[in-house]
Parts: sequence; C-alpha cells; structure tokens
Amino acid sequence: MKKRILSAIIILLVLSASLTGCGLVGEFTTASSDDGLKRGTGLIIGEVVALEDPDPNPKRSVSVKPQTLGISYEGKALGSDFYIYRNTLPEAGVGIYDTIHAGLAAGYTNIALPMAITPSDLDTIYYCVLYDHPDLFWVNPGYSYYYDANGYVTSFIPLYNYLVNDIAGTKAAVESVTKPVLAEMSKLPNDIEMSKYAHDYLIEYTTYQANSLDQDAYSAFVLRQTVCAGYSQAFSYLMQKMGIPCAMVVGYAGELHAWNLVYLSGEYYLDDCTWDDPYGNPPGVYYYDYFNVTDEYMSQTRYRLAISNRIPMAYGTYASYYGYFGGDRYGTDFGGVDDYEPEPQPSPEPEPEPTPTPEPTPEPEPTPEPEPTPEPEPTPTPTPTPDPTPTPTPEPTPTPTPTPTPTPTPTPTPVPNPPDDNSGGSYDYDHDESQGGTSTSTSTSTSTDGNASASATATASGDGSTSTSTQTWVSGDGSASSSSSSSSSSSSSSSSSSSSSSSSSSSSSSWGWP
Repeated sequence: MKKRILSAIIILLVLSASLTGCGLVGEFTTASSDDGLKRGTGLIIGEVVALEDPDPNPKRSVSVKPQTLGISYEGKALGSDFYIYRNTLPEAGVGIYDTIHAGLAAGYTNIALPMAITPSDLDTIYYCVLYDHPDLFWVNPGYSYYYDANGYVTSFIPLYNYLVNDIAGTKAAVESVTKPVLAEMSKLPNDIEMSKYAHDYLIEYTTYQANSLDQDAYSAFVLRQTVCAGYSQAFSYLMQKMGIPCAMVVGYAGELHAWNLVYLSGEYYLDDCTWDDPYGNPPGVYYYDYFNVTDEYMSQTRYRLAISNRIPMAYGTYASYYGYFGGDRYGTDFGGVDDYEPEPQPSPEPEPEPTPTPEPTPEPEPTPEPEPTPEPEPTPTPTPTPDPTPTPTPEPTPTPTPTPTPTPTPTPTPVPNPPDDNSGGSYDYDHDESQGGTSTSTSTSTSTDGNASASATATASGDGSTSTSTQTWVSGDGSASSSSSSSSSSSSSSSSSSSSSSSSSSSSSSWGWP
C-alpha cells in the first residue's frame, strides 16, 4: 500500500513538473500557427496535501442520494449522462464524484467520502468534477485530504477562493451578465450557431489578463479579464446553459493550456477561444482558426494530458467553421447584448453570524462540608497515687530537769557585739569575765524556705555557780514542736555559754520526716 501511495505521489510530482510555466502574471507566448499571432496560456494544476486522519475508524455513508448536477437556461435539469468526464468513471467513482460535487456546490470545508479510495483515484475524480462544472466559481485547483492507516482517503478538503463567502451573491453576479447572452443564444436555430455566438462573445468582451480568479468563469464574465482556464470554463458555462454537453480539456501547448470539447449535432469538436483571441486583438475582429476543429488538427500545436485523455476524441467536421459557414470570416451582431441593461443586483447583505447559544453555566457543585475533625479524646489524667501518710515517730518524752533556784546577780552593762556571720542570727553578749555576775545569750534561726524556725536562750552566772539552757523548735506549719531545758551548777569561776541549733522537721512529706 505504501508503494502505491508513493507511486501516486511520484506521478503527481512528475505531472506537476511537466505542467509548470503557466501564465500567472500575464505571460504570453508566440504560437506556431499559420497567422503567427501571439496567444496566451495560464492553466494551473493545484498542489495536493496529504494529512493523516486523526480518527482511524471514520464513519462513512454507503449510499449517495440522487442529486441535480445542473440546470439549463430554460430551467431543465441536466441528465446524469450529460457530463462528459462523469461518464468516464465506474459506478463507484460516480458516487464519489456526486458526493464531491455536492460538497463543493455547498462550500463544505471537509467532505466525507462514501467509501475508501486511493489518493490517485481521488485526484482523478476531483478534476473530473472541476472540468465538468464551470459554475463552481469559488473553487480553486488544489486540495488536501485525510488518509487512514491503510493509506486510503477518508475525507476531502477543497481549496476555495474568497467567493465562497457569498455563494448566492456570486451566482447572482454571473447571471446578471450572462442572462442577455443566453437570451440571444436561445433565439438561434441550432447548437452550431450557438457555439459560434458564445465563441465570438468571449473574444469581443474578454481581455487576456491574469488575476486572482482567472481559473474560473467568474473572471471572464464579471471581471472581463482572464487566462485560458477562464476562457475555457466560460465557454463551457454558456454551452451547458443551452443544454449542450461541453467540458474543459487540459493539455500542453508549449506551456500548460486549456481548451474545450463540445458535442454538436451528434459529433465531438474542439474549441480554443483563447488562441482565437490573440493578444492585442482589436474589437470586431474575429478569428476561427481553432473553432470546432478535430484532435488531428489540434495535434499540430498541442496534446492532451492526464484525465483529458479519458474523454472522447474529436472527429467531427460538419460543424467546422469552413464546413458550416462557408469559410467567410464574419462577426456577430451583439446588439441584443449591448442594449441590455442588467437588472441592478442588491448588494447581498452578509448573513449575520448566528449568535452562539451560550452554554448554560454549570451550577457549581456544592463544596462538601468538611467532616468535623474528631476532637481527640482527652487523655485521662491518671489519678495520682496518694503518698502513704508516714507514721509519725512518737516524740520522746523529755525527762524534766529540776530547775535550780537562780541566784540574783547584778545586771551587767551591755556591751555591743557584732553579729556572727556564720550563725544567721543576732547575738547579745552581757558577760564580762572581769566583773563576774550573770551572762544571758539568745539565738534565733530560720530556715531558708521559711518553713521552720528555732530559738535558744542561755543564762550563766558570773561566778560559775548556776547555768540554765532552754531550746524551742517549731516546724513551718506549726504542727510539731519540741523544747528542752537543762540546768547545771559549777564551781568554775567563769564559763562561756554558746547556743547551738539543730533542725527538726514536721510531719509534711516535703521535709522528709522520718
């Protein structure tokens, strides 16, 4: 399959290379004819672009609805066998032909095909449609197509000019120009006379000049200037409107060139209006060197190419200019055309683009309420194990010391003494060893945390005969206390008394009571 596709592409490239040099900018060449007049060419073979189909399994219709392919000036439908190129196709090709024609006539941008075909078959069928239908003014040569995984064509993408934006207006513009021409042609006695009238009209009113629309009949009728493709399509248009089969022939005449095959009085003939309208030809001067001639005659200056070899050869002689008109070169009276004033055509108002129906704004989905974060279960505070209440150690009952009868002593004169930094308290010294008498000392001590206090008092006589000592301890909460008292007598002449303190704890656990 890939080889077949490659072969088809190579054939197209070779054909395109051999068909270069068409007159897109008003080029003209000298034809090798008897009169040596300068004549123009200008046929374009469009570029073909292949695209891979994004849908590997496209849906295709298997049937083609019957359709009207054309209507004559008198309003009669042209028969299915009227079109020359269509008659060369097999039944399957006819279905593709009709599908493509319907899509082009409507200006479709993508035409799905009813069956899978090869790219080379598509090229043949497309140009059969284009050369058969001169009324497709908005179609340009060239196209694109989609192909599937097997290389078969799935859909066809035409190439249009700007006239496709107003198809109805374009048709109306052409009809306003051709209506008087067709009206005059309809008065003529036969198809041969009609063919001469169409031939002379194009020579009289058309100038050979390239332009952006010169590949169709619109350029010849409305713009009044065109190249060979426009001459050929315009001649076909006039003849078909008269119910006479006619089509464009593609060939080579030093450059790419186009002319016509027409069926007159039971025979086929060839016509080349372009070469009968030489460059610079003055109005009222007509040439018939290429009017209703045979292929044998044409072979002196040209030959057919591509699908134009499929259509019938021209052998007719009866309708030739010399055979039918006797050889005298005479013109045509276009008084009926010149006197006709085209009906004014209203400028087609552009169809308003349909206001797109706004898509309903989707209701926002309700934001789900966040599930409440479960509060962490409180860690149960462990019940503190109560410290066992310590069993208080019974305080020993102090043995009472007999209190001696104190001997009154003279009150000494107090002598101030600095406090002892190591005792944490204040001291009073009333003892004077040199005088004798009585000495009293008092000491108070408090713990650093303020939970306990102690006091001590000592009294000594100056002569050493009597000594008394009393101690009292109180815990911080006042729950426990102890006191002691002692008394002694001595014969020593003097003694010093000092106080000492010891700590005692209450029953509170913070004190470490034993």
